[in-house]
Amino acid sequence: MTDVKQSIAADARSRPLVFVNQIAECLNDVIASHSSRPQVIFDPEPREPWRIHEDSDVLVTRAFDGWKLAPEKPQALPPRLRWVQTMSAGIDFYPRWLLEGRLVTTGAGLTAPVISEYVIAAIIRVEKPIQKLAARSQKDWFQTRLGRIEGRRLGIFGYGAIGKNIAQLALALGMDVMVCRRSDPTPQDGPIQFCSSIAELAGWSDHLALAAPATEETRGIFSRGLIGIAKPGLHLINVSRGDLVDQDALIEGLQGGAIGHATLDVTTPEPLPDGHPLYAKDNVIVTPHIAWSGADPENGLGLRILRSLDAILEGYPPEAEVNLTRGY
Repeated sequence: MTDVKQSIAADARSRPLVFVNQIAECLNDVIASHSSRPQVIFDPEPREPWRIHEDSDVLVTRAFDGWKLAPEKPQALPPRLRWVQTMSAGIDFYPRWLLEGRLVTTGAGLTAPVISEYVIAAIIRVEKPIQKLAARSQKDWFQTRLGRIEGRRLGIFGYGAIGKNIAQLALALGMDVMVCRRSDPTPQDGPIQFCSSIAELAGWSDHLALAAPATEETRGIFSRGLIGIAKPGLHLINVSRGDLVDQDALIEGLQGGAIGHATLDVTTPEPLPDGHPLYAKDNVIVTPHIAWSGADPENGLGLRILRSLDAILEGYPPEAEVNLTRGY
């Protein structure tokens, strides 16, 4: 991959790079403002997003519906295309043949603060359901016991930008936090507990947030077996990808009481078909993949592209570079 970045740098020094922007018009001027004077072609959300200008060096794209139509068979791409920049943090939405042999950078972390707020809102909704308990008349005037946030146990599966933001907010609210991740803790992680097993995490947690990328290792990881050893009444919050969860097993767990609540911003498929059991359950909230909303990812992405292009020209790694072998 070093050779690819060196090739991009060499071309950027000798001629304007050609960026194809499939996201938002506001990115055009930002990208073009770089000192290397890139050329920007604006082609918003084409039906076949892999069909791009033959002189393209960089594709700037996001997970819109056009990519759902991508054929499995590799398609002919411009010979100069060596860099794919996505707005999405995950790369599972894109065909493998688009990414292989190219520099791939993502929007990882751009929406982490607002996604973290969604997770905390989900926890508060379960512990303190004040909207459901609102008095509309004297007959509603009775006291009931609310839950609490301080001292509750929050497990976080995945400790990238989203997981770290969730942990910071939870700690500020006095929650106990445990994280399951691959790498070892650092001194900056403070009072967070760490484990290497999602089974340990599920057995410990009152609330469990899934914030890991979708890879071969994580697909279906919230399984029937895991539900069987989870802390009774666990609240599952999924802001990652729907296929991390065995939905049939989740429904069984909700019906049997092993799982107390579920807050799902992602499902398989999206949207769920009308009449799906998850729609009908009082202890389940399904939202239409909106946890990221409220952020300004386009502005953040434009600035990230400028910084990454600077880094490539100076021989440093760009931001949010993907390791395809690892899957994120």
